[in-house]
Amino acid sequence: MFAGVVLLVAAAARAADVPAPAASLLLPRFEVSLENPTVMTTFTVTNVSALPQIVRVMLHTDRGYAVVWYSTAVMPRESMTVNLRRLLVEGKFDQRTLPVSPANPKLAADADRECGEHEHSGEMGMALMPVRYMLTSGCQVSGIIACTVPMGHRHAHAIGYAVIDLMTTCSTSATAPRLGEVALTGTFEQRAGGRLIASGPLVPLPLPSSVTLRVPPDEHDVVVWRAPRGTVSCGNGDEDVFEVRHVDAKRAQTLTFRGEHVWAMVSEPMPPDPAAAGPPPGCPGVPVF
Repeated sequence: MFAGVVLLVAAAARAADVPAPAASLLLPRFEVSLENPTVMTTFTVTNVSALPQIVRVMLHTDRGYAVVWYSTAVMPRESMTVNLRRLLVEGKFDQRTLPVSPANPKLAADADRECGEHEHSGEMGMALMPVRYMLTSGCQVSGIIACTVPMGHRHAHAIGYAVIDLMTTCSTSATAPRLGEVALTGTFEQRAGGRLIASGPLVPLPLPSSVTLRVPPDEHDVVVWRAPRGTVSCGNGDEDVFEVRHVDAKRAQTLTFRGEHVWAMVSEPMPPDPAAAGPPPGCPGVPVF
């Protein structure tokens, strides 16, 4: 099953409310079918500053393991749209280089290196199949090195979350320095069956320590997202970053969730995807692609 995400947090209950710009944004949950083109997640990130910025998109499993990431330049006061189905099915993404002018003095001297040689040139290549496998099997795979401890749950669809950061360089290093400018805003859409299931703002990071939301009457799923305690690697990825709680009530109710960094949202339960092939097997051994 997939859930359409509807942000109903009390602090942002009105559709007109737009979060302030931030240096990092969170897409709390995505779901993409590898077989059914109608089940897809897209999001748009806008650089609200007057200077070009480098933006990194990083996908994680539902237990917080960083699966894949890439960086690209975003021009002043322009937007980029990321289609996660295009990324996970075709292995392609848009990647731009920094302009000669205007220059951003806060970026590293070699900031443009590894941003791609041509406009719209990004391709995952041989990394595509392992990334798909990790987001559906929950098993960590990198070349011939595998982790036999699950780093996520098994799903018929690719499920996880994304973090979008401002960076000082296009380096592919996972520990590359971030840029603390408040220059990003964004929105997301979840589609299925040719319909817009949900849309809303990307969530500015860091998250608050508590969040209150109002759940309408009838059946709903409440998705609660809590930040991992640290960098997730093989052996310490046993905690779920987000959980889905089913709520069936005759009356609307108000729920409060607390944590060091927490977010919550309401999702509408949706019927199963008839095109889904089912999740792959578990983790004992390295898969053959």
